[in-house]
Amino acid sequence: MCYCVVGYVIGLTRMGNVMYVVAGWPPIIQTFSADTLSPLGEGIHVEGMKDPRDIAACVYNSQLYVADFPYNIWRVSTDGHSYVKWLTTDTLQVGLASTQGGSKSCSSSAVA
Repeated sequence: MCYCVVGYVIGLTRMGNVMYVVAGWPPIIQTFSADTLSPLGEGIHVEGMKDPRDIAACVYNSQLYVADFPYNIWRVSTDGHSYVKWLTTDTLQVGLASTQGGSKSCSSSAVA
């Protein structure tokens, strides 16, 4: 059996056995099994997020970081129960990267 994402994928990341995908519109983080690529429910809806452009994951705090347009980065829990507009910038982000800190924490940065 084959599962497909309708539309085009703008960003994806993986944490454990779950792949998180953003596809622009609708502004929902879609979730898929990393093994079978089958959908895992309705995805994560983030109220206020518009036109997601990229996504990164931090395994140490189980958070997703999503860049949207215009110029916001959202921090979203992987269970979808909490999210916050974490950072607002004055330039367009074209990519996110999550790096491991020395104390098993992550920081996310926009790269132009």
